[in-house]
Amino acid sequence: MKRLRELQEDHEIIGDVRGKGLMIGVELVRDRRTKEPARKERDIVVDEAFRRGLMLLGASKSSLRLAPPLIIGREVEKQK
Repeated sequence: MKRLRELQEDHEIIGDVRGKGLMIGVELVRDRRTKEPARKERDIVVDEAFRRGLMLLGASKSSLRLAPPLIIGREVEKQK
């Protein structure tokens, strides 16, 4: 969450970063003031991530859903 919020400061397309537990949502917007959804841009990010070997899920109108694999263990938390 911390790193995504830092990215939000540098990239106008990131309108909001939110999460609960291990699931994180990143909302992409064309304009932060109007909150116009960036649907096309979200799809481009998902496609490019997939080409690079990372699977992201599109969610809602223009959000990305980030979630760890279901096999995550407590030892991963300790490595942070």
